[in-house]
Amino acid sequence: MCRTCYREVLFVLWLVLGITITAQVPTEVNLGTIPDSRPVATSFSVQNPSRSHVVRLDFLTVSSALILKPDRLVLDPLESAVVQATYTPEGYTGKLSRQVLVKSSLAELDNRRIVVTAELPATSAGVPSNPDCDECRKFEELYSDETRLISYENSVVLIDLYLEPECRGCQRYLGWELPRAALAASRLVRIAQLDVREPKRSAQLEKRLRKHGMRVEIMPVAFVGGKVYQGLQAIKTGVQDVLKH
Repeated sequence: MCRTCYREVLFVLWLVLGITITAQVPTEVNLGTIPDSRPVATSFSVQNPSRSHVVRLDFLTVSSALILKPDRLVLDPLESAVVQATYTPEGYTGKLSRQVLVKSSLAELDNRRIVVTAELPATSAGVPSNPDCDECRKFEELYSDETRLISYENSVVLIDLYLEPECRGCQRYLGWELPRAALAASRLVRIAQLDVREPKRSAQLEKRLRKHGMRVEIMPVAFVGGKVYQGLQAIKTGVQDVLKH
């Protein structure tokens, strides 16, 4: 094969791979037709598209009727996971459309949206409803939801925290000091607590530190905004700087 042809083939493969990578979080999840007032669930797959970096993925909703589990993931390179979406009917009829905001440490996945859709026939509400009233309520709630999701796009702080669960200082910080600091800064902090007693998490931590030219020196270890902090005091200082800026 000539060099020019070979380069063209590589370029086409790169495009194909690129399309695959950008599709690792779905744009829509359909629940189908919801027959009655009972909760309905479905699952979808996500994947870390990076071949070399551990990636954080969080799924944020503002409707209590829609729950995603797990709602935060820390995935090894090319690792996949299954997320379950559960919706509890709210008494509407017609078409359902709820937004899920994706926050990620990977730029191409950050601030994506997943649209959860469904059909809600009149019988699913359990009681007669006024279609005009339904539309008004849905419009008001969707407007409110969208406003909150937009505010989350720039206010969320993701923290990957590798720790030993018996760390009492860590639990005091997570349960008291950090929530107060986040509230004062008008930021939403989302923490993934990763147990270093699990072989997978311990190996994951060592690999992540090696990419920064570091090794484990003191626990806990946190990854925040592309930076690494080791030791609780260093984490407190680093997170406070992130919250301020």
